[in-house]
Amino acid sequence: MSILETIMFYAVSCSAVFMYGIGMERSFLDSGKDIAFFLRIPAMLVLSLGSFIVLWYPVSVFLVPFNLSYLVPVLTVTIGVLMQIGLSLTGYTEKPVPGEERVFYFGIVLLALFEGTSFLTGILVVLSGILSWVLVTILLFSIRGRISPSRIPYAWKGAPISLVSLGLLSLAFYAPDISWWVLP
Repeated sequence: MSILETIMFYAVSCSAVFMYGIGMERSFLDSGKDIAFFLRIPAMLVLSLGSFIVLWYPVSVFLVPFNLSYLVPVLTVTIGVLMQIGLSLTGYTEKPVPGEERVFYFGIVLLALFEGTSFLTGILVVLSGILSWVLVTILLFSIRGRISPSRIPYAWKGAPISLVSLGLLSLAFYAPDISWWVLP
């Protein structure tokens, strides 16, 4: 696949957020605050890309060829936490990083390590995963903005209507992929 095809595949068609559920809770929580979300994107890029770059060589040369791939999640969490501590000591990220954010970048790095067939593909998977998270969060911003002034029952306000909207949004993304009437 070309670079653009890889980015579009992992950002939209096989979205890290919708398909794998990576970052769904982070998108849901971030869609309520405008400025905090946009300030967090560079830190997420640095943490995810840095962890992937550090992990790619040991995983591809030592762990996977020697059939020790079960150690990859442990190594990912260890390197991710060390990167987070290093960035918080420099003042680049806030202390402490929310747990949902850790789950997001651990998941993105794991997805890139297992789905990436080369170093470049892994980098593209990380970038596409973050792009997918940004797109879903921006869509949730607009959904919440349109729902808030409307008259809906009290029991549906907040999380229930947002989750139903996410479900409908995921159907809109995947309906063309699984429909029999869409020609290849």
